Amino acid sequence: MIYNFTLGTICSLLCAILIAWSTFSKNKKDMAKIQIFNPIFGALSNFFLCSYSAVVTNVVNVIRNYLTYKEKITKKSTILFIAFYILFGIAFNTRGWIGIFPILASSSYAIFCLKSNNGQILRYGLVLNQILWLFHDIFVRAYPSMIVEVLISIITIYNIIKYSKGNK
Repeated sequence: MIYNFTLGTICSLLCAILIAWSTFSKNKKDMAKIQIFNPIFGALSNFFLCSYSAVVTNVVNVIRNYLTYKEKITKKSTILFIAFYILFGIAFNTRGWIGIFPILASSSYAIFCLKSNNGQILRYGLVLNQILWLFHDIFVRAYPSMIVEVLISIITIYNIIKYSKGNK
């Protein structure tokens, strides 16, 4: 049990570092490039913490982020990804309503990625994403992840303010 928690914590830290790093990117393509890798560590973390709906959504996120980076994401593929989040997330959900938060987080961020090429808009989506993951992690008792999600939200809000001042 402690072994799984430790491995989950290490993977969530690596995931968080990559997410935080991505918020310093000036555009969608650079953000998406970094965000190809963070869900790999997120999936591993949630595997060790036994939240399988979160594992599934993170695996799908790797593919979605890669297509976003390659600028091959379309409305149809986004709808398909959201369908995957919902179908596979529910099928692998072992946490009841708590397992729905990763599905909501990933679906909403997919919509933000589709609807905007603006890095600033993606930062808003990332804050929403992190808040939803925070709710999930509170209930699965991923305490280090919770701290990191709060920090990432603060960093992202800082970058929202920083880049909004630069655009005036």
